[in-house]
Formats: sequence, C-alpha cells, structure tokens
Amino acid sequence: MSPSENKQQENIALHLEEVRRLLSRQRLVEGMVHRQDMPKHDLVETLVHKQNLAELQQKLETLDARTISHILHVLPQADRLITLGLLGPVQAGEALLQATASTRESVLPEMERDQLSAIVGGMDKSQLTTFATRMPQPALDAIYAVLDEERHQELKAALTHLLHPSVGSLKAFVLNAGRLVQLQSLTPEDLRRPEVVWVDMVDPSDEERELVQRAFRLELPEDEEQLDLEESARCYADEHGLHISSFFLHKDGEDTSNVTVSFVFNAGRLLTIRQEELAVFRLFRLRARVQPGFVANAQDILLAIYDAAVEYDADMLEEIYTELEPISQSVLNREEEMTDQRMAETVARLAAYEDINGKVRLDLMDTRRALSFLLRSRTLSAEQEGNLREILRDLESLNNHTGFLFDKINFLMDAVMGLINLAQNKIIKIFSIASVVFLPPTLVASIYGMNFQHMPELAQAWGYPFALVLMVFSGIAPYWFFKRKSWL
Repeated sequence: MSPSENKQQENIALHLEEVRRLLSRQRLVEGMVHRQDMPKHDLVETLVHKQNLAELQQKLETLDARTISHILHVLPQADRLITLGLLGPVQAGEALLQATASTRESVLPEMERDQLSAIVGGMDKSQLTTFATRMPQPALDAIYAVLDEERHQELKAALTHLLHPSVGSLKAFVLNAGRLVQLQSLTPEDLRRPEVVWVDMVDPSDEERELVQRAFRLELPEDEEQLDLEESARCYADEHGLHISSFFLHKDGEDTSNVTVSFVFNAGRLLTIRQEELAVFRLFRLRARVQPGFVANAQDILLAIYDAAVEYDADMLEEIYTELEPISQSVLNREEEMTDQRMAETVARLAAYEDINGKVRLDLMDTRRALSFLLRSRTLSAEQEGNLREILRDLESLNNHTGFLFDKINFLMDAVMGLINLAQNKIIKIFSIASVVFLPPTLVASIYGMNFQHMPELAQAWGYPFALVLMVFSGIAPYWFFKRKSWL
C-alpha cells in the first residue's frame, strides 16, 4: 500500500473513532438524563438529544462520501440509522452509493420513509437509475415503496433495459453427469439457478457487470484494482467469500503478456472475470467437457484452472529451451560464420526469450502466492488440499527451471556479445595496419611535398583533372573494399 493510501486509511480510522466517541457520549448523557426525575423532563431530554446530535452532524458535514461509507460499514445497525438521519439527502445518497451491498441492504428497508423519499426525490431519472442499479433487491424494494406510480414505472423500465441486455459475453456452467456443461441462451434468471457452479466473464460490459453484481449481491473488482500488486488487495476474504487475483500467461502471436484474472467464491459458485480470452481456460473447458468427473464443485474448477496454467507455463519454458538449441549450436559450434545481421538477429531473439522467461517466472510466483492463500483459507477438502500441494511442487520445480533458463540465456548473450567484440576488434585491427602501412609514405610526402623542379604533370593539361579523379577513386576504393568484406 502506498504512503498516500496509508495516510488515507489512518484518516478514516481517526474519523471513525471520533464518530464512535460522539455516539457513545450521546448514549451516556441521554441515559443519565432519562434516569433523573426533574421538572419538564421531556423538554430537557429533547434539548440534550438535539445538542448531542448537532455536534455529530457538524462532524459528518466535514467528511466525504467515501469516508462516511467506510464508517457506516463498521457501525452497528442502530448507529448507522442515526448517522444517516443526520446527513442531508445529497450527502446520504452519495454515501449509500459508495457503501457495500450488505450495508445498503440492511439500512434502506429500516430508514424513515420521509428521509428515503427525500434522498431519491432529489435525483433525476438518470441519477436514480444509477443509484438503483447498485442496490440489492431488499433495498430496491424500499426505494420502490417511496416512489409515486409514474416514477416507479420509469425506474422499473430503465432497470429492465439495463439489466436484461444480451448476455452473450457471459458464460454460466452447470455439472451434468460429471461433465461441465455451458448453459445456452443465457438469461439473467439463469445466473441465480442453484446448480450453476461457474460464471465466466471476458471483458464484460458495464451492464453485464451490474447484472452479475445484482444477481450475487457483491462488488466485482474494477480494472485498476486488478492491476494492484499488493498482496492484501489481490487475495482477501470478506462477507461475499474469497477474492483471488492472479496473473495468467497470454501469448498472442509474437506478443506475450501477463493477464490478471479475478476469482470470487460466492455461495458455492466460482465467478471469474478477465479482459482477454486465455488458452488456459479453453484447455480447461475442453477437459471438463469431455472427461466425466474431472471437476465436482467450484473448488475443483479453480484448482483445475491453476493446474492447466502451470502446465501451460511448462510448455512455454519447453518452447524457449527448444528455440535456444539452434542458437547454442550456431554460437558455440561456429559451423557457419556469424555475420553482423545474424548476430543482431540473435541478440534480438535472446532478449525476447528472456522477456518471456521473466513473465513466466512472475506468473509462477503470483500463482504460488494465490495457492498459498487458498490453502490457508481452509475451504478445501483433504483431497483438494493434496492436489493443491502437488500443484505447488510442480510450480516450485518450474520456478527452478526458469532460473536455469535465465543463466543459459545470459551465457548465450555474453557469448554473442563476445563475437561482436571480436568482429569489431578485427575491423579496428585492419584500420590500424592500414594506418601503419601508409604512415611512412605520408611522412615522406609531408617532408618533400611537391618541391621538385621536373614534374611532367605541371606542363600537361590533364594533370589537374587526373588529380581530382584520383582523389575520388582513392576515397571510394577503400569503402567498396570494406563493404565487400562486410566490415561496414
């Protein structure tokens, strides 16, 4: 976590502590007043109540919606309702929009009807639709209850348009006779079927994300959250289940990259979301479709995907080793002369293989971190834990192999750079010899110059043009010679 994020978390904790202190003091003072017997007891109790709430309200007015949403998440239900009651309609709406689904589901049905009506009454159609799409069904029912018939129908129509789009990029799978079978003509209602064990999303649209979030009452990770390398952000557990984000190797033609895949265990289902279709997932679906009993539940699906990922990484390492063999023969055996072009191509290929090897190593390290978290979560059976440990052993052996390939690539790179240095030294040697050979004639010419009495060229008309042609030829001839020898 960055220093700015740490500072932000510390500020939220300080604000939370202050709100808790004010709420605690309110309960303490009002309890004392309530127990006392005095004239005009009800009036005094009301004044004390308003005074305590005024200080808390002033505190809440200084906080942003994100901070208030964090505070609402950790407060007990009674304190949540008190806190929301002190917020203005706009501030309360923004805080609820950023709050977790469980917080919204608990507070909206119990909020005062007038307060909820004021929150949604100040929103236009677009704002209300955006607000409602983030609400779980009990909270949505509470919103419907405070709307008039016209706005009720408008909101219902807007939600139907948003949440019932084509869901072609979503895939839902069930187990049938031990095989993983994809549901055809998928509808939003199909996602809620209890026999669905896996919901797979590839670059989902905003509407499809909202559909899944409403169906399972959870928050899917955003794209920027998937890129977070902090372990606490990539592997964690909350009220919705386990959340794991891992790198998977993706090769598209000559380009290789690490694509983040997010997994969510939710009520016996596995949800996966990624931005690219991956060969690992295609391989897993093929095996699960044709092999009865290959997977039996969501945990088996996750382990099988990771097993296929480790196998894919092993294939990539084997491919690198196979490609390095002809380079080794060319560099070490020297059966053919290494031209400048071949040396340049060899350096480029070695750099590409080192990049792929590095991405495989990063993939393996991230996979080991995810599997270790899954092992610590205590959500697997004894047999599944045994399979996971087997994957970890394979992963460790592959990690050692990446170190071997790094050493081999670096050795070949050093060897090629040595050949390049030898070729450069050879050229420098030729120039040095040429300089030494022509130094004595140059010395003699510089001493005597053209100071001679008898010089036939002085009396000839072609003498000067001949000198010009000779100068041009003396410049072109060495260049042509070195170019022919591939020294330039």
